[in-house]
Amino acid sequence: MNTVLVRKIFHRGENRIGLFFPYDQGLIAQIKKLKEARYSQTYHCWHMPYDKKSYEKFKKSGIPYKIEQTSDRRTREAAMNPDKTPIAAPAAPPPVKEKDGGNPEAGIVSTKKRKTDVTLQGGKFIIALAYDKEAVAIIKGLKGSYWNSKERKWICKACPKNAKILQHSLTVWSNPQWDEIQSFINAIPFSPSVNVINYKEDYLALDIKNAMPLIDFVKNLTHREYISREKLWVIPKDEALMHQLKAKCRAMNIRFFNHSNIPLTYSQLLVKDDWHAFQKYLVKRFPKGYAAMLNKYIDKMVLERFSKNTMSNYANYFARFLEYCDNNGIGFQDIAIDNIEQFLTGVAHRDITPRTLTVYYSALQFWYAKVVQRGKLELSGLIRPRKQSLLPKVMSSGEVRRLFTQLKNLKHQTMLYLAYANGMRNGEIIHLRRHDIHYERDEIRINKSKGAKDRVLNLSPLMKKVLLRYMEKYEPGFWMFEGQKKGYPYSASSIDTIFKRAKQKAGLNDRYRLHDLRHSFATHLLEKGTDIRIIQELLGHRDIKTTLIYTHVSNKMKKNVQSPIEDLGLNEDNPDKNEDLS
Repeated sequence: MNTVLVRKIFHRGENRIGLFFPYDQGLIAQIKKLKEARYSQTYHCWHMPYDKKSYEKFKKSGIPYKIEQTSDRRTREAAMNPDKTPIAAPAAPPPVKEKDGGNPEAGIVSTKKRKTDVTLQGGKFIIALAYDKEAVAIIKGLKGSYWNSKERKWICKACPKNAKILQHSLTVWSNPQWDEIQSFINAIPFSPSVNVINYKEDYLALDIKNAMPLIDFVKNLTHREYISREKLWVIPKDEALMHQLKAKCRAMNIRFFNHSNIPLTYSQLLVKDDWHAFQKYLVKRFPKGYAAMLNKYIDKMVLERFSKNTMSNYANYFARFLEYCDNNGIGFQDIAIDNIEQFLTGVAHRDITPRTLTVYYSALQFWYAKVVQRGKLELSGLIRPRKQSLLPKVMSSGEVRRLFTQLKNLKHQTMLYLAYANGMRNGEIIHLRRHDIHYERDEIRINKSKGAKDRVLNLSPLMKKVLLRYMEKYEPGFWMFEGQKKGYPYSASSIDTIFKRAKQKAGLNDRYRLHDLRHSFATHLLEKGTDIRIIQELLGHRDIKTTLIYTHVSNKMKKNVQSPIEDLGLNEDNPDKNEDLS
C-alpha cells in the first residue's frame, strides 16, 4: 500500500488537509470510509477539514502517511497540528516532479519584479497583480478564469493555451522558468471522466475526457455517431444502455456524471435541428389544456419551415388568444371572427408598438387561414396597423471610433468590428462559423440569414488582420464565437451587453443599439459615393425601397444640395436694397 503525503491546501475559501498519493484502489476504499473525506478535481487529491477532530480520525484509520517536510518551521508545525490557528501560507516550494502518477504541483513562481506574479499550484495558475486594466482584460479571457475575492487573486486552468497567453501577453516567466512551466503542465494528470447530457429528444451526448478505452467501447455501439463540430459522441436514449455505460466506467475507474435530467435550453434548441424537441419545449411553456391546439398550430409552422424565433413569437401570441377565449368561456371549436376582433381591439388599447400589434394580427391570421383553413381573415372594423416610417439612428465616424476604443477584449472587439465593417446583424455575428470565412478570397459568407437568404461580404484588410489575430488567440471550433457552454454560439444578450457597456464608457447617446452599427455602415458607404444597388446587396435587402431609407439620413448628401433661394440674387446684408427683378 502506498504512503499518503499529508499537506495543507487552500480549497474553496478554506484551509483543508490534503491527502496526496499515486492511484491505489485499496487506499481509496479506506479513505472513503472517512465521512469527512472529499475528492478535489482542482488539486487531484482527497481532502478533509483542517481541524483536530478530522486529523485524529485520519490517524486512527491506520492509513500509512507522512507529513510533507518543509524548510519553514511554522509551516511544519501547522501541518503537524491542524487544530491550531491557521497561519499564512508559505512561499511556494521548489518544483518537484513526483513519480508514480502523484500530484505534479509545480509551485513555480515568476521572479521578475513586475506587476504580475503567477504560481502554478494544483493544476491551476494563481495570478497576483496590481490592478492593470489591460492585464485584467487578458486574464478574464483565459480558460476557466475567475476572481477569488478572499485571496484577492485570479485563478485559471493550468493548460498550455493559458500559459502561452500569459507568457506572450504579460511575460511573467523567464526563459528557463518558461521551459520548466511547460514540462510541468504536460505532466499534470487529468482524471478520466464522462459527462452524459441531453442532445436531442431521443439521444444523449457523451463528453468523454482522457478516457480512450471508453471511446473504443462507444465505437462498438449501434446507432452511435460522432459530432465533430461539438466533439461529442451521440448515443440513443436507452435506460439499459445507460446502465451498461455506467458499469463500464466503474470497471475502468472513469468518473461518470449523469446530467441527462437537465433539459436543453431555448438557445441550445435554436441551434439544433431537432424540430420535435423544439416544439415540445414551446408547448410545455403553456397550460396543458392548450396543448392540442398549439401542437396543430406549430405542426403547420414546422411544415412551412418558419424560423424558430418566428415560431416562438407566433405560438406565444396565439396562446394568449387561447387564454382570452378560456377566460371568457369561449370554446376552442366555437371561435368566431367576432372573438378575434374583440381580442385584437383589447390588445390595441394596451401600450404596445404598432409592430407588436402587427405580429398579433399575423399570428391569428396564420391560424385562421392555414391551420383551420377558413380563408382570408377579414375584420370589419379593424385593419392592420399602419407601418411607421421611422428613420434609422446613425452614428458619426467619430462616435464609432470612440465606441471601439473602449473595447479592450479581442473577442469583443472582433464581434463589434464585424457589425460595422460588414453591416452584419447580431444573429449573423453569433452564428458565424469558422469555415464561413475565406481568407484567400477575402470573403465572408452569411448563411440562411433573415428571410432564409445567403449573401457574400467583402473581407477588408483591417478586418482580415483582426480575425487572424483572434483565430490565433482563441482557436475557435465550429462556431467562430463560442459562448460559455462548449459547442454552442455566443448568446445574443451577451453581445448586446458588450455594446451597452462600451457605449456608456464612450458617453454616447443612450438610444443607440447594436443594430445601429449596421445602419451606420450603410449610411457611411452611401456618403462615400457607393452605388445604392451595391449597398442593397451587401445588406441583403430583398427590396431596394428598404435600402433607399438611408438616403433620408445622409447629412453629407443633403449638404451638397443647393437651396433654390441661392439663385435669386438677393442682398443678404441689406434686404431693403433688393430690386424687383420680376
